This record gives sequence, C-alpha cells and structure tokens, in this order.
Amino acid sequence: MGGLGLGTAFNSILAHLTTAATPRYAADLSGVFTTCTQIAGSIGVAAFGTLYLSQDSRPGELSASHAFGMVTGAFALMALVAAVTAYRAVRHKSTVTIPGPPRSGSQMSAAVSSAGTAGE
Repeated sequence: MGGLGLGTAFNSILAHLTTAATPRYAADLSGVFTTCTQIAGSIGVAAFGTLYLSQDSRPGELSASHAFGMVTGAFALMALVAAVTAYRAVRHKSTVTIPGPPRSGSQMSAAVSSAGTAGE
C-alpha cells in the first residue's frame, strides 16, 4: 500500500514542480527532486533496518515479533508527523498587505460596486 501511495504522490508532486518552474529550470528541478527522493529513501531504509536489527538481537519468533512491532510503531509515528506537517503546510494562512492609503467605508463600497459592474 505504501509503495502505491508513494508512487502516486511522487508523480503528481514532480508534475506540479516542473510546471510551476520556468522552463529553464524545470529539468534541474526534476533532477534535484528525484535525487533527494532517492537519498531520503536510502536513509529511511537504513534507519528502519537498523532499528529492526537492533531489536531482533536474540534468535526466536518472540524477538522478531517485538522488532516488527517496534518498526511498525516507528512507521506509524513518522506517518503521523508527516500528516501533521502536511496539514500545517496547507493550513498556513498568508496575509497580503496592499500598499496605499487606507480607504473609508464609502470609498471601499464604491470601488467594490464599480468592480462588479465593470465586467457587465
């Protein structure tokens, strides 16, 4: 299941990044993103593999089950951290300040009503 989600997310993020970048930098951006993804995957495999092997030090099924449980818990924790980070990134409210003198209420309503009739 995780591989399917990762493959779907990778393609859509890469497509979004390359279309958002100028054509001059799209190929460079694609290469950097792919390289970072490969390095992060290698570090993840090494970290979770090290965790599993450090917990599975004794022979037997109980030790392997304990190690599997620890790695699964670590996966769940990392998924929770990723979900919270993604939620906060999407939920971030940006404030836009428009320079210029402040308008009074009557000037603002006149500007809004003239903008609404400009397209008609």
